[in-house]
Amino acid sequence: MSRALDPETTASLKNSNHEIVYNDIVKALSTETDSLLEIEFLGKSHPLPEGCNVLIDGNNVALPKSKLVQAFIIARNIFFRHLGDCPEDKSLDFKNATAVMLLMDPEHLTAANARKRLIQKSQRDPKANLEQILKSELHFVNSYLTSRLHRHTKSPTLWGHRRWVLHICKSSQMEYNIHHDLKTVVLVAAERHPRNYYAWCHLRWLVQSFTTCSGIPITTSDFNRLVSVVKDWCLRHPADTSGFSFLLFCLSIPGNFGEVSKTQLRSSVCSEVLRLAVSFQWTHETIWVFLRTLIASGGVFEAENLAFFRAIEDIQAVQPDGNRFLEAAQNWCRQYATKRIHLT
Repeated sequence: MSRALDPETTASLKNSNHEIVYNDIVKALSTETDSLLEIEFLGKSHPLPEGCNVLIDGNNVALPKSKLVQAFIIARNIFFRHLGDCPEDKSLDFKNATAVMLLMDPEHLTAANARKRLIQKSQRDPKANLEQILKSELHFVNSYLTSRLHRHTKSPTLWGHRRWVLHICKSSQMEYNIHHDLKTVVLVAAERHPRNYYAWCHLRWLVQSFTTCSGIPITTSDFNRLVSVVKDWCLRHPADTSGFSFLLFCLSIPGNFGEVSKTQLRSSVCSEVLRLAVSFQWTHETIWVFLRTLIASGGVFEAENLAFFRAIEDIQAVQPDGNRFLEAAQNWCRQYATKRIHLT
């Protein structure tokens, strides 16, 4: 992506007070709300009145990119002025500078690492309220990941920073609700940036770190709730391959319940996806790759196995020209299932 500035932006940089712009944006990003910030960049079709640098309405923040460029210049100067050894009384200024820099460039690893060092410094300070600091940091990074910012919602640096913060939360034995994160952060980011690989990978890590791999087996109710929420999201986004890949991952998680119960759940999910695929005549490759993998794995009842092939025939009957994804799923499933039978 080009970082060259157009003539209009260059002219605005010369005619504005960068300090005032920076302070206004920092104030907007520091808005205290219970909800996450909804940050949005304004296009040239939405110019701001003279003297106005940012719009704030509750937890909604909107600003032109030209103003952000001006603020970035000041933020960068503050950041590198205190990067080596930041005095205690300048920690807030330093932190505010990193917020502006990451809004400008979500892959600014140096700024993200600087925020980590501030948290590590707080860990060594017995007077610091570490829990409140971590909650504030999660609020900050969650706001960036869920706002309507195309690069931020799929930023490996920001998702990695969130993972690091949660590591600290876990080591500090802070209370954590994975289902809250699922609905308010991961699924929001996944919807605002389709096929959001980084968001779904983060959710995989959450499930493994806070359930199956943490010495606390996932319970039946939690497992069913997780599968239900993810399944409903996937059915609203039938072309999102990352979501369906995670749903397959969910259906393979070990838990405190018998294999019959697990098979019943897999069969139930398979039946619902099949029913909607036939009803809406879905031919998305994502849907049929999910179904063929679930069927060929042998984790569903025979009724769902037969229904899978019948569903393909029903759709092909309505669409006589055929669809290569349906045919490929049908052939792949038969071939894979045959090999599985021979191996057993």
